[in-house]
Amino acid sequence: MVLGPDPGADLERARSRAGISFVPGDILILHTGFARWYLDQPRDRRLRLRHENTTPGLAHGEQMCRYLWDAHVAAIASDTFAVEVFPPDRTTPTGFLRRMLIGQFGMALGELWWTEDLAGDCAEDGVYEALLTSALMHASGGIGSPANALALK
Repeated sequence: MVLGPDPGADLERARSRAGISFVPGDILILHTGFARWYLDQPRDRRLRLRHENTTPGLAHGEQMCRYLWDAHVAAIASDTFAVEVFPPDRTTPTGFLRRMLIGQFGMALGELWWTEDLAGDCAEDGVYEALLTSALMHASGGIGSPANALALK
């Protein structure tokens, strides 16, 4: 992904275009169309992609970290294998964005979310805000659960 001098500019344009304002604690849902594209690929291509780990996403680097911090984003979910552009830039401390977002900001990340239906609904009615809720699956002795996210508009 080629980015200009301000990696947060794309997110800021999207925020402005949707007519929303960030408030502390917001969850950013990043819809790239990757999950739909991935499912539309032939099986052999999907199997190869699992090993390539190349996906669109948020730019790496300190400027993106500053943008997200200043926007007071609490969590980010994406329809890709990783919230950030993959592969990471391992030459800088913020080149693997999740290290900063999770480790330093305490931000939750959701990956491989199905955002296609929500994005379509938002585009249709022009409403780009929702209450996002999630309930864990009750599994006795379980140590993990699918997100079971639900956006209420």
